[in-house]
Amino acid sequence: MKSILALALLMLFAAYINCQTCGTGQLLCGASCYFPSQYVCLPGPRLCPIGHLACGAACYLPSQFHCVNGVLLPGPAPQATESIVTAPSPGVPGCPPGNAKCGTVCYDPILYDCLAGNHLCPKGLLLCGIACYSPLQYHCVNGVLRPGPAPQVTESIVTAPTISLPPANPCGTGNALCGTQCYVTANYFCTTGNHLCPCGARCFCPGDGACFNPTVYSCCSSTAFPTGHLVQGANKCTTATNKAVCTGVGCA
Repeated sequence: MKSILALALLMLFAAYINCQTCGTGQLLCGASCYFPSQYVCLPGPRLCPIGHLACGAACYLPSQFHCVNGVLLPGPAPQATESIVTAPSPGVPGCPPGNAKCGTVCYDPILYDCLAGNHLCPKGLLLCGIACYSPLQYHCVNGVLRPGPAPQVTESIVTAPTISLPPANPCGTGNALCGTQCYVTANYFCTTGNHLCPCGARCFCPGDGACFNPTVYSCCSSTAFPTGHLVQGANKCTTATNKAVCTGVGCA
């Protein structure tokens, strides 16, 4: 009877202490009061918001981080995949069966990769300096993390340079083209780009459309013949009215 009475008194005393320590609707976590609708008391003891877990001194969302040996790592914890059960291997000395060693740390090779000889990163992550990162969210430049995936390198087609060759002479060696007609440059003279004159009459009178020898004829303009008319005799017209065309190609 005395023991039952003592237990009842102890329970009343604990309830009294709790009521004195925390407010109405609150619970005690270590030395802190909290509302159980907003927080959860985790081993440690440590108060974290509902839905969070504890890792060392930090609270974290398991959808964004995971905890390895008291250290927060980005991303949710890797999911273990089913594998074919094989005979157990002797393992690495100092590590549990099925584990490997990365530097001085034992790890499960199903869940982690050992990078650079002594850095553990979850499967699918890469190493940049001392940080593990997802190549879908970051890329590494000289040991520094940069946001966004690595830029894609595009292939370019290298083409040979174009060599421009001089156009071939369609009329052959010693010949040339006057308008659309080939001629022998030693025998003819091409004036105005499309009229052939013999070498002995290497001037052209546009008004008459005729070739002439400037030592025998002159090509003079007048009111009746504004583009020139052949007049017998050399130098029969002034320079201003001389319509003779005596320049061109040929008679080399």
